[in-house]
Amino acid sequence: MKKLLILLPLTLMALTGCNSNKVDNKVSDTPKETVTLSKENFSTYVACNSSVTFNNTSNDYANYFTYFIGADYCKFVNCTVTYGYAYMANEYTGTGETVPLTLSGDGQANPYHVRINTTAGYYRFVVVAASGTVEVYR
Repeated sequence: MKKLLILLPLTLMALTGCNSNKVDNKVSDTPKETVTLSKENFSTYVACNSSVTFNNTSNDYANYFTYFIGADYCKFVNCTVTYGYAYMANEYTGTGETVPLTLSGDGQANPYHVRINTTAGYYRFVVVAASGTVEVYR
């Protein structure tokens, strides 16, 4: 028991010494970088999460839902994304719909309701254009 009492303080000191490399987690008050959002760099700053639901009775209609999630430590100023849905590997040829992103880069695309044959194909989400300014703080 005495050995355990002696080892306990030594163990605690050893554990506190493990985190001696302090990481500076401070976020800057001014942006470290300012970037113009575009179709080409959109996926660097915004993630797109999509899901699909099928009609319960016949499975010949699908509803696609897509949400945008902005990168941490970024501020999105007057940002918009124009998007559409393309059938499988086909090129998207429409003009798309435009949705504004929040200051944190979040947003929601309008649901896409389409008649499909579930055994023959799918639709994919396509970013047609993006605009605005992204301020990166870290």
